[in-house]
Amino acid sequence: MSLFNAADSSSDLQPPADQSHKPLVDADVRVLKSGAVIISNQSKTETWDSVNIYLNGEPLSGFACRLENVKPLDSKVIPLTEFVKDNGDRFNPRDTKVLYVWIGGGKYDYQKYGF
Repeated sequence: MSLFNAADSSSDLQPPADQSHKPLVDADVRVLKSGAVIISNQSKTETWDSVNIYLNGEPLSGFACRLENVKPLDSKVIPLTEFVKDNGDRFNPRDTKVLYVWIGGGKYDYQKYGF
């Protein structure tokens, strides 16, 4: 996934396509003491085809998980141990507290939720 595009001189006045404003997901995020996070789609009409979730790191870093096909008003419970870094390390809720969660990717901008 590329966050930046090199622009040629003919398009200096136009922003790169992937830097245009995208909508945010309409979400509710809760961290449970049992070691899971609940992500709820608060939209009454829009299904999230695919969204990325990052714990304690900005998008494309930190512990990540992907949700697919989340229907309107549906919720998903994800054990914190399902969140994995690029190097294979899993989130350990016994050693680390969830400080914030980012949700977005694809057709959505990322939004930060703090705890």
